[in-house]
Amino acid sequence: MMRNFLSIPVTMIVILLFVGIMGFQPLPSNINGAQKAATSTELNGLFDGIIKNMEKGYTGGEESPYAKQKAFDAEKRKAQLEKADARKKKGYKELKDVKKKTFAKMTYGEDEEEEEKGEEKKKLFGLF
Repeated sequence: MMRNFLSIPVTMIVILLFVGIMGFQPLPSNINGAQKAATSTELNGLFDGIIKNMEKGYTGGEESPYAKQKAFDAEKRKAQLEKADARKKKGYKELKDVKKKTFAKMTYGEDEEEEEKGEEKKKLFGLF
């Protein structure tokens, strides 16, 4: 009697586990064996069109936009190096070469500074 009493819940648990596990298994999509037609996305990939557009400028030899930009960059770099060599030949000013003290030139008028100072004197803690 005790054995029948324990076997019923154990059997129910096993059946529930089996049903639960089988519920997560994918069902066969084609029972008759008919093949589903593949779409262009499945055949070519989702991002193949984007990749082709990105790589468009890298193909084509010397006339491609990539080759033209690379040549332009090389010329620009050559011009920068020539300017740097000219500055090196000109030499650098060192601190021992400076004979006279110089100060930054003010671009603002002195009148504006006096007006600001006058306003500051009139106000005491922003109250008066």
